[in-house]
Amino acid sequence: MRRAAAGTGLLAVLFACASVDRAGVLAVVEAYEAAVNRRDVEAQTALFAEDARWWRDEVLAYEGREAIGRACALDAATRARLDLEVLSIRGSAVRCRADKGNELCDALGLGEVRQEILLEVRGGRIRGLRALPPSDPGVEEGISAFAGWLRATHPDEAGRLLGEDGAAPDEEEVRRLVELARRWRAEG
Repeated sequence: MRRAAAGTGLLAVLFACASVDRAGVLAVVEAYEAAVNRRDVEAQTALFAEDARWWRDEVLAYEGREAIGRACALDAATRARLDLEVLSIRGSAVRCRADKGNELCDALGLGEVRQEILLEVRGGRIRGLRALPPSDPGVEEGISAFAGWLRATHPDEAGRLLGEDGAAPDEEEVRRLVELARRWRAEG
């Protein structure tokens, strides 16, 4: 994990005074990044509060630790890689720049995806995670094109593989999704 350069002078003093256990908040962020990179679903899930919420592009995707655990399992199944840079901490709110990749991104030809992630950390747990849209609009376009192809060529599987039924795909379904993404790209 990287930290953005801190300011100096009065602003830095005021910022330090306004923070709530800054070291504890940073420790949770670092533990989250490490758990994702180790593909440690149990450790990653345990960092979330029981009633935590996870948003993607302003849409509530998962609510509660159990549901978030399924998303964590998806990260592990796709061999996720995560590099976080803390941009700011204001109380329990953490703004990070995230470079994230996984086998699905690789299969789609997207590589590492850069986006901002907003975390709310209180009591040593992540209470909220909001993944903002990727900074490169080509990412959304590529995912959308693949999803359209998948719906047209594999209509019986598409909804389940894309998680449109509200459940994260299991490991076998993730393998199938990656295989189909490679096929889509090869047919390009």
